[in-house]
Amino acid sequence: MIYLYTDGSSRGNPGPGGYGAILRSHQHEKELTEGFRRPNEDLWRRIVPILKGRDIRFLWIKGHNGHPENERCDELAVLSATGQLGPLLTDVEYERLGK
Repeated sequence: MIYLYTDGSSRGNPGPGGYGAILRSHQHEKELTEGFRRPNEDLWRRIVPILKGRDIRFLWIKGHNGHPENERCDELAVLSATGQLGPLLTDVEYERLGK
């Protein structure tokens, strides 16, 4: 079983955004996070085709409710969206499409 916890942050609408994720399988865990200088809703369009044909279950967890993994993902997303973990990246594909 693989668990993936995620959260996102946007600093304005539109505005810079970021994501935080924790990927966990048994005793292994990895944190992922990046910030982008533009909104990133296009990532959902990219991931949907990848999910087809896989046994994946989504469980919604109410944000800012004390869930440890959600709180950490939120912290990572905000830090990335505000550039505190490094420079905001350019979403090349998003900008290529002229969004």
